Amino acid sequence: MADQQGGTVLGGVRDVDANANDLQVESLARFAVDEHNKKEVYVSITLFCLFRSIEYLFSN
Repeated sequence: MADQQGGTVLGGVRDVDANANDLQVESLARFAVDEHNKKEVYVSITLFCLFRSIEYLFSN
């Protein structure tokens, strides 16, 4: 993929070399998904605590 000026687009979709090590690709993909999920859980817990704190402040 290239932009209108002929450069490479970061984050673009591209084919993976057929000779790529499947275990390395799978491991990297699993790591990326795990890290993403950790961040989502952290944000969910943080927001829950924030809303509970606000609810407590306004109930008194």
